[in-house]
Amino acid sequence: MANLLILPWLRLKQSYHTDEIQLIRWTPGAALPGLDGDNIARVLAILGMYRDLQGKPIQQATLACLGGKGLLDNLTDAELQDAFDLVELVAFSALANREYFGSLGNYCNRECFDMISQRFDGAKHVALVPRRRVGRAMCGWGTDNIAITTPVQCHYLEEFVLDEVLLKALTALRKKSPAQEWAKWQSSVACFNWGNTDSETVRWQTEWVLMCGAFQRLLGEWRAARLEKRFLAAFQPEQVIPWGAAPRSADHIRTQKDEMEVRGYWIEEFCNQRGDLAHGRVATTGPATWEPWEHLLLAAIAFPLLAKQILHQAECYQLTDDDRARINVFEAFAGAKSLMMSEEDAEHYGDSVWRRLMNPEYGRLRGLRFEERCRTEFPEQFGGA
Repeated sequence: MANLLILPWLRLKQSYHTDEIQLIRWTPGAALPGLDGDNIARVLAILGMYRDLQGKPIQQATLACLGGKGLLDNLTDAELQDAFDLVELVAFSALANREYFGSLGNYCNRECFDMISQRFDGAKHVALVPRRRVGRAMCGWGTDNIAITTPVQCHYLEEFVLDEVLLKALTALRKKSPAQEWAKWQSSVACFNWGNTDSETVRWQTEWVLMCGAFQRLLGEWRAARLEKRFLAAFQPEQVIPWGAAPRSADHIRTQKDEMEVRGYWIEEFCNQRGDLAHGRVATTGPATWEPWEHLLLAAIAFPLLAKQILHQAECYQLTDDDRARINVFEAFAGAKSLMMSEEDAEHYGDSVWRRLMNPEYGRLRGLRFEERCRTEFPEQFGGA
């Protein structure tokens, strides 16, 4: 029996290939490697079940196959689980590369990476097997008589790109790591991903618990004060800002925590307030420095940077200038009076607090790299031998 792995809502700008998984960008008329005419017709019949919000067949999707496997090879249960685990890494490599302000740009959410494993013979009929609390239900449909519609939060998104270097670093780490060590990464990445669905049916309280769990699992610490210390040690900007010097602190009573670094002050509050939500409250009870949406935005920015720094320290990944700029401006952004810029303050379309911090820092780092190359290539111009 053939097994087709479809990510029907995933619109990539290009195909991607790693040793463990291939992502094939599909549009009508695109070649499907390794398939003859009959099998191409079967794949197209299945893809025809997926529709946009206007009820029209989708015009772009992604097909996946495990390394060493063909598009329609039958997969064992273990191989299928591998495929779903790897798609979480793919999703993370895209979520880590998101742009949050201005036009939609390179933006996505976890729902874009929904993957369907479709087993079939002739593809005139397909079986859908939704989960139930006890077991699964089984229902069969003709491919001409079913329409599966894109989630609203995926419909309007433009094509985007993955952080391919990060994806390859994670798949390489997965391949060489002991099972217990890799379980830490797999769990933390999955928690982060599922805290970033953009779905109206997933409440912010659930996202908060999942996102905090991602930090806790990756850093191996559950208590807020201890986690804060590990976060500070792993997440290291070139210069730090004491909480008491941050503009946002002006609205709060001065305490001994004014000497804490902004990122430490933030993650301590983020994890402390998670306790209320994880233990049955629908709202946090303590005084809050950031609104819930601000906490979740800061976590969405910080966690991929934390993961990259840990991979960098393990010599599995090389931080880019963009990574370093994001790390360096995180405290200034978190400590800003407001994370969103009002229309009155914006000087042009796409202007934002984040961009005003990022653009000069990224330019500064690029300038330093250029100077380093010049010193290496033309030492005589810089006082060298």
